[in-house]
Amino acid sequence: MESTLIPVVLRFKRVAANSNINLTFTTEGSDWCLGATSGYSLGFSYNVLNGNPSDDPDSCIQSIEFNHSMLMIHTSGSDGTVYDFILTLFLRVSQSTEYLQGYCTLGSNASVLVNFGDEKTMEWRDGRFSAVLRHVSQRYRAVFLSVSGAKPGNRIAINVASKKGTGKVNWSLGPSFSQSRGIKMPESDSPTPISSISYGNNDIVFQTGQAQSTSLDFSLTAYITWLPSDLEFIYLQYSGNEGISVKAQVGSSQPQLLSQTSTLFTL
Repeated sequence: MESTLIPVVLRFKRVAANSNINLTFTTEGSDWCLGATSGYSLGFSYNVLNGNPSDDPDSCIQSIEFNHSMLMIHTSGSDGTVYDFILTLFLRVSQSTEYLQGYCTLGSNASVLVNFGDEKTMEWRDGRFSAVLRHVSQRYRAVFLSVSGAKPGNRIAINVASKKGTGKVNWSLGPSFSQSRGIKMPESDSPTPISSISYGNNDIVFQTGQAQSTSLDFSLTAYITWLPSDLEFIYLQYSGNEGISVKAQVGSSQPQLLSQTSTLFTL
């Protein structure tokens, strides 16, 4: 039976030191895997995504392993310590699979925020879980943008384009199903540093506010769509004030630093 790959992002929260964590699928034919064979695919990763929640440069993981149905993690550290960290993997399922079931062991105060492909974020805690699956769209891809080093009154523009004659690519609001993530700025305890945002066909333009902070960092999840469906590459380009760092991750590819010349991404 033909199978499909769905990228999975796991954002673990408040995991205690010396914990044994597992996430196990019980739906037949649902397997963890490393994803596509492309060298650009992120595959399995630990704290590589933009928005790494941990300021600690040392790993909190003592051991990690996964087989077809089970992901197992043992954390290190001293009692009383809690950790946040991000893992990425892929899920291989048959194209007829419409839902996923299983169970997880995380600890009493821990949780994991899960994204399957373009689905909205769901939160799992100790016990059984279930999720409806919508297979990855062939003409949409999420783009995670992370901006650091901006100052009050700065202008930041991100342009998307394709090679002339190969096709067309635009920013979009994402796949049309009701549980699509759409565009999103992550939740924060402080107000967003953005005074204005313009979201057009080929450009996203931010203007930072006049806050007293000397550095205004923020991130955004956006979407691109393209024609024809077999378009292989797109380009992202940053323009704006000097001294600003902009990273982008297209789908499950490796994050890259943008510059004022075009940066190539694989679809």
